Amino acid sequence: MINNVTLQFSPIALAETPDGKKIYAVGSDGAGVGWVVSINSLDKSLNEAITGLSAPLWVATRSDSQRAYVLNSGSGTVSTIDTFSDIVLSNVAVGAGANFMLYDPKLNRLYVTNPTAGTVGILDASTDPPSSLTGAPLAIPQYTPQTSSDSQNPCQGSAVVPTSITALPDGTRAYVASYQVSSGQICSQLSVINTANNTVASTTGLAFTVPPSGTLTTAVPVAPEETGCSSARPASPAIAPFITNAGFRLSVASSADSSKVYVANCDAGSTAIISTSSAAQIANVASPVSDFPPVTTTVNITAASQSGSTETYTYTLTSGPPLRIGTSITITGTSDPTKNDGTFSISGLGAGTFSVDNPVGVTATGQSGTGTVISPPPQNPVFVLTGP
Repeated sequence: MINNVTLQFSPIALAETPDGKKIYAVGSDGAGVGWVVSINSLDKSLNEAITGLSAPLWVATRSDSQRAYVLNSGSGTVSTIDTFSDIVLSNVAVGAGANFMLYDPKLNRLYVTNPTAGTVGILDASTDPPSSLTGAPLAIPQYTPQTSSDSQNPCQGSAVVPTSITALPDGTRAYVASYQVSSGQICSQLSVINTANNTVASTTGLAFTVPPSGTLTTAVPVAPEETGCSSARPASPAIAPFITNAGFRLSVASSADSSKVYVANCDAGSTAIISTSSAAQIANVASPVSDFPPVTTTVNITAASQSGSTETYTYTLTSGPPLRIGTSITITGTSDPTKNDGTFSISGLGAGTFSVDNPVGVTATGQSGTGTVISPPPQNPVFVLTGP
């Protein structure tokens, strides 16, 4: 770190003008008051706070450095700011619930995702205020398998939640990362926008590896809150000792040569790589475990129920963060230790229950066993960027 600038609020987003003269910071002071302020890059001095905005969430700057754009969650608008005077010039409606905005320097346009409406707005940034290129925002469809051999979508029928967007540097396409939630699982997808006619060309289901099996699946369990996996912006309060969520359940970025798109899935703890020439997913890269000290979770087990090779334990959390699928748990002190004690990988979670693969387990009530998980904190990607 070569410098530090003290702000009166917690920044959510930053954007620098391409000429390097100013940095715009957007955030909240924790009391529900939104802030936008510009920083002079040369001497790191702060300019007067920019007023007339409503719960600002995101910021972007235009390629000619003459305009900054602020997305307001309170009013569902995008405000245009003159970067010379820091005066708000205009506001354009983008819909209540919009919470992410991307500027495309190749085509000089803004993309605005709206998870509440399940849409993406496309605005021409060459005009003041920016004007819609599609009339109504584009509705993002759910991924629907065409054949039994296609990747399936167990979340069909649930609301589609667009959360991030990237534009290829060559200007030919934009990619929207969306998800659906159903029965405690996340189904992720990637939609391609043809920038020539501003229509959704295709939507593909994404597959990620999930421990302990390590097999690819289109549905992954919803991660516990302490991982930071949430699309809430601004972030909800932190769960000690973990950091607040960053607001990106899915994050997407494109390579500098426009050949690949990367989709980071926070809940899965991995990143999908998609070839833009074939629209096919070509790889899945799991995140390594954290180097932070191990975290201990302790539970009190009160019952065990056997079904086939699956043993389900009823428990209450004694200490530490919640249980997670894929972590190893050591069980001791049950009434039948040769059958129900041991170290297992958690394969399922329910309301006050967890399941493991234990073919020799037996049903038993009135237990007083203990379960202990000692594992390094997982690394759940919340934002992805690519190099130049």
